Amino acid sequence: MTKAILAVAAALTFSSGVAHADSDEDAAFLRALHKQGLTAQGGDQTMIKIGHMVCDLRSDGYSENAAIGMAKLNGNSFSDQDAKVLVTSAEAAYCPEYIS
Repeated sequence: MTKAILAVAAALTFSSGVAHADSDEDAAFLRALHKQGLTAQGGDQTMIKIGHMVCDLRSDGYSENAAIGMAKLNGNSFSDQDAKVLVTSAEAAYCPEYIS
């Protein structure tokens, strides 16, 4: 798990992009996060990347708790609850098969 989290952190650290939603799923994901007041230092594009990485981790067999831990590492000092909101919002928007 440590390697996956470090890879995610590196990808987010070295990526840049203009904040925009590329799909209806992205827009729904961002609406859910913004409704809860969640933002990331890197803007909406960073949130979208974290959301997709959550689903990548889940598809690789990582638990929801592991995904929450990853979200906390990459999300501007998110609280446990903020990270859980991000993960459940990502699952709802991008990978509903992992909703528990």
